[in-house]
Amino acid sequence: MFKRNHLSTAVLAATLAVGSTAVVAQENVTSQATVTVQNAFTLTEVAAINFGTLRVSQDTDTTTATAATYTVNADGSPNAVVNQTGSEITALVAGTPGNYTITNAAPFTVIRITDYDTAVTLANASAPATAPGFTVLFADATTQIVGGANDGSTLAIGVTDLQTDVNGEVAFVLGGVLSTVADNATAYVDGAYVGNYTLTVEY
Repeated sequence: MFKRNHLSTAVLAATLAVGSTAVVAQENVTSQATVTVQNAFTLTEVAAINFGTLRVSQDTDTTTATAATYTVNADGSPNAVVNQTGSEITALVAGTPGNYTITNAAPFTVIRITDYDTAVTLANASAPATAPGFTVLFADATTQIVGGANDGSTLAIGVTDLQTDVNGEVAFVLGGVLSTVADNATAYVDGAYVGNYTLTVEY
C-alpha cells in the first residue's frame, strides 16, 4: 500500500511540474509600419509642336470670311492644307508634332489629358500690332498614343485612353491645327510667330 501511494504521488508531482514550467526567457521587439504615397509622376516634353516654315499669302484686296488652315498630324500621315479665297498657305518646311513622355506613374493606369484644346495665339514680335497672327487649335487634330496598353491608337477619351505599361510609362504625340486670321486683309510679316501652350495631365 505504501509503494502504490508513493508511485501515485510521484506521477502527480511530475505532471504538475510539466504543466507549470516556468518561462526562463522572453524578448519583445517594437516595429514601425510605413507606407509611402507617390501621386506625382513625371511629364516630359521631348519636342514641342512646330508648324514648320510656311508661305502665307493674304490677299489685301479680298477679306476672306474663312481662315486657311495647316494641320500637323500626329499619326504620321501627311500634313494637310485647306486654303480659302484670299488666304493661302504653302508649306516650305513641313511641320512636326509635339512629343511627350510620362514616367514614374502607377503601372497599368489610365492617364488623362484634361486641358490642351484652348485656342493658342501665335504672334510675331517683330510685326506691327495691327499685323495678323495665327491661332492653334489642338482639339481639331489627333493625338497618338505611344506605348502602354493602347500603343499606336488615336487618343479617344474613354475608348482608347493613355494607359501606362508595367513600368508606369506611356508617351503621346500631339498634333495641331494652325489657322490664319479670318476677315483680315493685312499681309503676314516675315518672321517667327510664337505662343505658349499648356498641357494638363492627371490621374
